[in-house]
Amino acid sequence: MVNVPGRSKGCVTCRKRKIKFTAALFKSQQHVFSSQDWLRIPFEVHSKTAFDEFVDILLSLLPCLSVASEMIDSADERADQLKTKLTKLVGALMSQLHVWWTKCICSTNFIEANAVQWMGTSRDGFQDLYGDPEHFPLIPYVDMPTASLAALFHAVNVIILRLSFVVSPTANLYENRIQRHVKSILLAKDFVATFPSPASSRGSVMVGLPLKIISIWSPPEMGLSAEDLLPGLDGQNEDNGSYSISSRELFGDVASYILQRYNPGGSRMKNLGREHNYPLLVS
Repeated sequence: MVNVPGRSKGCVTCRKRKIKFTAALFKSQQHVFSSQDWLRIPFEVHSKTAFDEFVDILLSLLPCLSVASEMIDSADERADQLKTKLTKLVGALMSQLHVWWTKCICSTNFIEANAVQWMGTSRDGFQDLYGDPEHFPLIPYVDMPTASLAALFHAVNVIILRLSFVVSPTANLYENRIQRHVKSILLAKDFVATFPSPASSRGSVMVGLPLKIISIWSPPEMGLSAEDLLPGLDGQNEDNGSYSISSRELFGDVASYILQRYNPGGSRMKNLGREHNYPLLVS
């Protein structure tokens, strides 16, 4: 995560929470830090910065994935109950992600903003367009830490929009937006590669998690294999995770279920061209 001046203790807490999220995601498990109490307890004295709230979003993604995984393995009435729960969780997280993004855009400098400045950021004039398939949020970046943050933001969008296929009959309208999020992650990877070594190597590791996410949560027709996206990064996760190839990681069973059952993009995606070493994604 990006270091925030004057928040050394807060940065440690933020990084620890992100590490716990990453470990739980790779194990396809829930974590106690995702509970409402633990989203609140660490900040009873110090308010949250932009990065603290983003880690809240990351941790809140775990219950969505866990409920989806349980729903897939359930039947009849229990499956219906879990689908209702998942619908609420997905909608709430989409809204939370949109609110966070609009605060970043409205903030004079969310990177440097302390907790007081961040909490006082006004969103006046912004409409809540989080459910609009045509809405596409971007986070500008000029350095590697912010590029890695932007890549992870886009990766979370990919997962939550894929989950919407399970709960919404019109989720196919998000396919174009999902592909744009994927391309944004690939562009962030290209950006960090422009820095001289060893900085570029460190940058590649920093975007490793988003790259692994899109390798698992994208249809095979897009050609986003982890072997191609993560050459030489196996075991180099900056948050103590592993980038080895496994369908059990990152709730791969949920991703596989969605991609096979709903066939997002269909045959249209099989004819995509290639840009450099990546698919020519729809923009």
